Amino acid sequence: MLLRLADAGGSEDVVQALLRVAPAARCVPQALAAYERLCLQLHAELSLAPAAETLQLVRALKGER
Repeated sequence: MLLRLADAGGSEDVVQALLRVAPAARCVPQALAAYERLCLQLHAELSLAPAAETLQLVRALKGER
């Protein structure tokens, strides 16, 4: 369900939720792809970057600090 919402241009909250459950749902590549789409959408429509919380979730998912 979250993947479909994220694929449909879901909000940053949806992408954050997807990033949180990705390891357990075994959909890490899809979650990271949704994050990349979010970045493009935020930049194109609002000239914004993702929220700090979103960036932290991505770093954790990638095993970065």
